[in-house]
Amino acid sequence: MFRICIEYTIIGCLAEEKDLTIQELYKRVGAKKIKVSLPNFYKIIARMVDSQILVKNNGKLQIHAMYLHFIVALAENVNKTYFSDNAYTINVKPWEQKTFTASSLYDLDIIWMNLLSQLIKKYPEETAYYYNSHPYHVLSITDKEKANMEEIGRGLETSYFLFWNDTFLDKYGSELFSMQGYTIKCITEPPFPEEGYFINIVGDYIIECVLPEPVTQHYKIFFDTVKSAQDFNIAMFSNIMKMKASCSLKLIHSPEHAKKMKQKIKKYFT
Repeated sequence: MFRICIEYTIIGCLAEEKDLTIQELYKRVGAKKIKVSLPNFYKIIARMVDSQILVKNNGKLQIHAMYLHFIVALAENVNKTYFSDNAYTINVKPWEQKTFTASSLYDLDIIWMNLLSQLIKKYPEETAYYYNSHPYHVLSITDKEKANMEEIGRGLETSYFLFWNDTFLDKYGSELFSMQGYTIKCITEPPFPEEGYFINIVGDYIIECVLPEPVTQHYKIFFDTVKSAQDFNIAMFSNIMKMKASCSLKLIHSPEHAKKMKQKIKKYFT
């Protein structure tokens, strides 16, 4: 999410408290787990001051008033365009579906997170249900995936997450994924396909993805053979997410089907 970007983090810190010295701001940015050297931090601040994003008075920093006016106007336009009743990308009629495509699983993940974010906006305080054949994403892009899912989890009551099965990498990935708001299980007899399959259910909507066969087979080699952290080549594993392959997911609006899919996952947590 945006907190991994230095500039957004700087703005966020100054939104919480103004009139900070560069040293004070540097400490606050560091506390948010953003790594940047102090000399580079000074350069970034100088660029933001020059761009009239920040203003420096008597050695202390604030967000520039012109930039604040821009942010307020931007927020108003975003609210009209993206958050009005008829603006949702997920505004699919009951018992209809929409397909989204991308040239890699990595690019598809961006679309995926956008849809999930809209679903939690549409169904605040709901319980979400997830099934992944394996913890592909968190093993490939751990920090990004955890940041995304933590953000999504904040808008939900709780989330149930199933992984198949109990290989070393499944257990290792589920431990990496462990975070507040998510109850996670690895199971050996899944209610859905054992390889290359994802399903997310929030409210009356289902997000479903079947990975292309070449991607599934590349991943399967790792899950079948890796027996320890020392054997795990994370660079090679991560490259699978970016390999060129026609990837797609379906957004399905079906209250009846969603209810049935929820029950299939929920039974493992009762």
